[in-house]
Amino acid sequence: MPLSPPAVTTYPSHGAGASLSCNEGGPGPSVEASAPALAISSTSNVYQVYNENRSSSPFIESEAYARMLLSRKRGYPLWKPKARNAQHPEVYKKHGVHIGDVGLLTQFGGFDYLFNICYGADHEMNLGRVPKDFRPVSDFDANHIVESKYQLGDCVLSDPGRIQQSAVQADYSQGSANQFEGVPKEFGAGRAYSSTTSKGAILILPEGGKRVDYLSPEIFAQHAAEYAASWYTHANAMGRETRNGSLYLITGFDKARAWGTATFRSVNPEDFSLEFVSKPSKGASSYPQYCFRKCQSAVSKSGADDTYGEQSGSVFLRGYRIALRYSWFRKTIPGIINASDLIDPDRSLRVPKHSIRWLLSLSPLDWIKQQFSSGKVVNFYRASNTQIYHPLDIINSWLLRDTKADIAISHDDAWAAVIKDNDNEIPESPQLLLRVQANKHCIHHGTTFRGHKWVCFSSVSDTAYEKLEGTS
Repeated sequence: MPLSPPAVTTYPSHGAGASLSCNEGGPGPSVEASAPALAISSTSNVYQVYNENRSSSPFIESEAYARMLLSRKRGYPLWKPKARNAQHPEVYKKHGVHIGDVGLLTQFGGFDYLFNICYGADHEMNLGRVPKDFRPVSDFDANHIVESKYQLGDCVLSDPGRIQQSAVQADYSQGSANQFEGVPKEFGAGRAYSSTTSKGAILILPEGGKRVDYLSPEIFAQHAAEYAASWYTHANAMGRETRNGSLYLITGFDKARAWGTATFRSVNPEDFSLEFVSKPSKGASSYPQYCFRKCQSAVSKSGADDTYGEQSGSVFLRGYRIALRYSWFRKTIPGIINASDLIDPDRSLRVPKHSIRWLLSLSPLDWIKQQFSSGKVVNFYRASNTQIYHPLDIINSWLLRDTKADIAISHDDAWAAVIKDNDNEIPESPQLLLRVQANKHCIHHGTTFRGHKWVCFSSVSDTAYEKLEGTS
């Protein structure tokens, strides 16, 4: 059933802003009957593994942004919504993420597209990009795709109660109320933001956007279980530093033509101030331009599709994260970086001699090489700090710990369904896992044609996500 359209939102006026000078901060497997909920006896161990001290961790803007906006239950937020990759197919450059994309989150907060399982190997989206044993997913039906829209001038705030939005008052000295050609009147001269909290994140969509979802994503999970190992091997062959658990299969997304993103943490609220405004088009572009002309005590980015004028920037992604059992991962897929050990990420172990060459040939980290060569103990969790944060990683880790499955697959609805109304950022991993374990989602088990066991955690319900009803 299509999502309800968002309500129109009005904004009070705000004092005149500063002069316009934009400065921005930086065939499918068999499926068995649903099994009872997994035991939570190992939760305390998971606590120890994922004992996080966020206050002392470095500020990574893409992760800070994602952690804050995950609380709005729209999916995984991308700090960098549109990829700029010359190797991407032309249709991908024009339209961006599609349902059925397989890819990776990048350290810069974007999505690295590999191939699409809804199209054949000879489709323009897949030419020269698919694994040797590639097969598109069966039973895909484009009629199961639903779409809803964001309002013009809409925004998403991590803490709507403590981050305030207002309209920038027009400056008539610079023309027709700073209303440049093509800028929606609903956006006006721009938006200003203040805060009474020390941390937060903001997504601004001056021209609105759209939300797209596939209503029967379970067919993707079964397909992923069958081909997970092949996909990891292929991703590595494409030159990606593919870490276990990092493959992302897209079942939904939110897109826009133009956007502004900002995040802040550990700031004095009185020092925080943002203004996001329209500006004159530059060069041969005939599309409206936007920027942060004021950014105090925050980091911000703005972007738009000025080449095709399409809603091709993905501001939120929804889908499945895919992980393999650690021992099977190493045995089955040699040549893949495995700094993140999903079975026991915090254990320290002495690396067997036969594994040294394999790992050294992959890792660019000199200190890891020194650890191996000296025969010292290596802590794989410490070595995995470059792993891009995603809340599904802790869920897949738990599934692999408490089952005999070789493959764990979890959908973004797993964490979205347990977010509370008063959560202004994603809970830390131990608390999130407790909520997920207590929540009555379906855990499906199955066996691939190759005889590998898989487990999938997903309820895939339209009640798990925040509806696009007004600005929040």
